[in-house]
Amino acid sequence: MTQTHAHPRVSIGLPVFNGARYLRAALESIVAQTLNDWELIICDNASTDGTGEICGEFVRRDKRIQYHRSATNRGAAPNYNWAFTLAVGEYFKWADYDDVIAPRFLEECVRVLDREPEVVACFTRAYLIDQTGAVVCEYDPLPDTSSVRPHVRFGKLLLEQDHRLIQASGVLRTSAVRRTRLHESYPCSDEVLLAHLALLGRYHEVPDRLASIR
Repeated sequence: MTQTHAHPRVSIGLPVFNGARYLRAALESIVAQTLNDWELIICDNASTDGTGEICGEFVRRDKRIQYHRSATNRGAAPNYNWAFTLAVGEYFKWADYDDVIAPRFLEECVRVLDREPEVVACFTRAYLIDQTGAVVCEYDPLPDTSSVRPHVRFGKLLLEQDHRLIQASGVLRTSAVRRTRLHESYPCSDEVLLAHLALLGRYHEVPDRLASIR
């Protein structure tokens, strides 16, 4: 699925610190996407392992990949936000260096966002995998954030516990994310980000299992 635009349809931000053990698998899964109209922005938070070498290899392979390295460790939240501020795509995805996505992940999520302008976040069902990549179990994202009523979505994200917030790793509408405070440097700030997004628009879950969360 290839489209031509002045900017890529999807910007993917991948913040990483010392991720050499799993990074290659994550990058291979992005390069293998059936939707080709993306950019990948890697923000290396002053890694001291082989992260930089792996990133350099992929930058040489694919002109859609950018590599930015911080001279000092700026902390997790600022690194996540750095990746977003460099994005120019209509849609945005935060990619975790130790997760992988199936080839149709971007294509299926973008199809929904193109079709339904009130949706601000599209994500898929997932597998939980172990250190070797073996499937531990199937996982359906919780809580249900599909309501057309903003206060219902907001309340579920704030009050319903025992969920893994993988919605934040879905494909998000960039214009909506810009209206939030992004990630902040305190525990569970991703919950605040998702709750704010829930006030701005509806979430959509793709029923296929196209993400593997380590």
